[in-house]
Amino acid sequence: MRIEDIRQRLTALGARPVHIQRVLRAWAHALPLDAGAGRRGDRKSVV
Repeated sequence: MRIEDIRQRLTALGARPVHIQRVLRAWAHALPLDAGAGRRGDRKSVV
């Protein structure tokens, strides 16, 4: 499967360009999608 095929499938599924870039960047670097900094409040605090 070519990168353009993946991009077209993501677009067909309703992904916006910024999301497609994020997915492809993570895929190219073999990273999970939750490896980024994330949003505040998304992380569970450990007490």
